[in-house]
Amino acid sequence: MEARQRRALRRLRSELAEQLRLEVPLQYLYQERVVSRSLLEELEAEPVAARRNLKLLDYLPGRGPRAFAAFVHSLREEAPWLSRRLEEEEAREDEDDEPPAACAKSSLDQHGWDARVKLRG
Repeated sequence: MEARQRRALRRLRSELAEQLRLEVPLQYLYQERVVSRSLLEELEAEPVAARRNLKLLDYLPGRGPRAFAAFVHSLREEAPWLSRRLEEEEAREDEDDEPPAACAKSSLDQHGWDARVKLRG
């Protein structure tokens, strides 16, 4: 899982812990081999929904590059609003990773650098 996806999960952690109903999504994650049989059984045995959700959220980041997409997909039918929130948060992370060109130029101008100056090799 990429850093931006981990940040998206962390930012929405409380909301996901509160609103997530794992019955159907958990089966999908098991089917897609994101969740192991032992974790599936452990989560199904947890009587408190919030604890169950938090355990899954703690587990997902270590499950490889497909884990985030599979998790988002697993929510589309049962909790489409959570699926959308995760996608929006991930997209927001993409935007935050790339500073606007205008900011970079103004930073150079601020220090009195001439953007036309070339470094000598």
